[in-house]
Amino acid sequence: MTAPLLAVEDLSLAFGAARVLDGVSFRLEPGETLGLVGESGSGKSVAALAVIGLLDRAATVTGGRILFEGEDLLQAGEARLREIRGGRITLVSQHPRRALNPTRKVGRQILDVLAAHTRLARRAARERTVEWLARVGVPDALARFDAYPFELSGGLCQRVTIALALAASPSLLIADEPTTGLDVTTQAIVLDLLATLARQERLALWLITHDLALAAQRCNRIAVLHAGQLVETAPAAELVANPRHPYTQALIAATPRPGLSVADLGAVPGATPDLTRPDLPACRFLARCDKAHPRCAEQRPPLAEIAPGHRVACWAVGS
Repeated sequence: MTAPLLAVEDLSLAFGAARVLDGVSFRLEPGETLGLVGESGSGKSVAALAVIGLLDRAATVTGGRILFEGEDLLQAGEARLREIRGGRITLVSQHPRRALNPTRKVGRQILDVLAAHTRLARRAARERTVEWLARVGVPDALARFDAYPFELSGGLCQRVTIALALAASPSLLIADEPTTGLDVTTQAIVLDLLATLARQERLALWLITHDLALAAQRCNRIAVLHAGQLVETAPAAELVANPRHPYTQALIAATPRPGLSVADLGAVPGATPDLTRPDLPACRFLARCDKAHPRCAEQRPPLAEIAPGHRVACWAVGS
């Protein structure tokens, strides 16, 4: 069995009293598209920031490992992380205008990445920059090289951030809610672009989203996160057809589908727990669950394999 590109193992993380991630484990294989799904505040973006070493100083990693190409990133120094970040692992954020420096021309920002992570000569780097702007669909790429972010639409800014993320030929691209704030048509175009480029460049894509339907359409596998705990992971088609964790079942029931009216949609009961509570139950879905066992409060269920590639953390499964 080959080693995964990325292996997050039992990762736990806190911001003060708030235990934001609790024993999170998942793998991402080379060339695979993984969807990390959950409600707002579930810890999806925090997990991504932990991987690329951009956590707020208030964050404390309390356990686990993050293995990228076999190297534990939690043990890497800042100089090493700078080599990996932007070169081997890159991020497309949900706020492209914030990700771009408003005082620098967009082409110069891509040149900065190439200067830091490649040995291209100046002319070759400029040619690659224009090539990438064209590849991501920026019209009149040569002229737009000298544009400032404020001169571009939100959709074009997102295309620029994708070019910036891919210019140095990474092996892992993290897309954190990459279509936030874009109109529906532009959302589809951006997602199609990401999928096409990931396939062409043979890179792994980690898509972070609250939209389970989108993940089912775009990803090979899906991992479901609730209040900082990974509750289920499976191939996308399997997860949608046969969800086993009560939280996953509730998410699917609340997901719009063709032929369903608003009245047909369910709702995830209750609200996510306060992560600063000292008396958080072992399973953080306990208060929202209609299948809770007495031991859910005291003993966290393991993420157990119930079918090939399908793992669930729930005492009610199989009982």
